[in-house]
Amino acid sequence: MIKTYLEKLKDRWGDLYNLDEIPSNIKAKDYIYPICKIHGQFKIRADQFAFGQGCQSCSKEKQYVKTNLSERIFRRNLTNNYGYGSITKDNFFKIAAIKIRITF
Repeated sequence: MIKTYLEKLKDRWGDLYNLDEIPSNIKAKDYIYPICKIHGQFKIRADQFAFGQGCQSCSKEKQYVKTNLSERIFRRNLTNNYGYGSITKDNFFKIAAIKIRITF
């Protein structure tokens, strides 16, 4: 049995996006307008959405969380492992640059 485009999208995304307004007879390069349950409607090409690209706002938020977490882990390692006392926003990049030069 051949799955329709919408069935494939529902398998991939589950209930993360509202797909009710997407027509089932579209071409790969056509633009569609899925609705993210967090950020609302957005525009994306049908083939990009089918292959895993989703809401750009959700993607940016996930990237921010990863970056922020990496920075916190790095600060904690500098403080605990290398004896740098209080690390502030002002001296963080100076200390990080020194440590990276020494490490490499």
